[in-house]
Amino acid sequence: MKIAAFYFTFAVVLLTGCRKSDTAREVRNQEKTEVSQESAPAKSDDSLSPMESIKVNVAEINTGNSLSKKSYTFPCDETIKIDYYYNGADIFKTVVDYGTVGDHYQKKEFYYQNNKLIFYHDFVEGGPACEGCEMKLEKRWYIHSDKVIKYTENNKDKQCETCVFSANSLPYAILRGFKTGSFENILCK
Repeated sequence: MKIAAFYFTFAVVLLTGCRKSDTAREVRNQEKTEVSQESAPAKSDDSLSPMESIKVNVAEINTGNSLSKKSYTFPCDETIKIDYYYNGADIFKTVVDYGTVGDHYQKKEFYYQNNKLIFYHDFVEGGPACEGCEMKLEKRWYIHSDKVIKYTENNKDKQCETCVFSANSLPYAILRGFKTGSFENILCK
């Protein structure tokens, strides 16, 4: 339910924030037409700020029906599922569903543009022996050029703990895992 609210919030922000002029609407409409013709999310518009560009790309990835999906499951402590959303050789989104481990559920989503991480969403529900309660922690990293430009926990701005994502970081290791098909070394540590 929270994830649906997250996507709805993005859509509302995009609809209200992207109506600066008729020209801007025309350009975005042309991009959306190109998206459906090309069957891939649109590339970033250089006139947008990095934050606006991230929101536009994430919304397009989540609403686009043009992406193919490939899923992998494998055992670690529990069964983990990874979904890759891609078009041709370009991966736009990966979802790592850890499932329920002990007393909590966790899922991580990574969004990419041109093989660069642009957004990272980490959702955890439950917690230390949480019976009958819904402890939730939602973290969001908005990333430009591998550096965090905004970080939130439960929709409140915070100082990021991980502020730079290197080629060896989890989001990029998972991106490489699509080509190798090897995930145990990445996620079962």
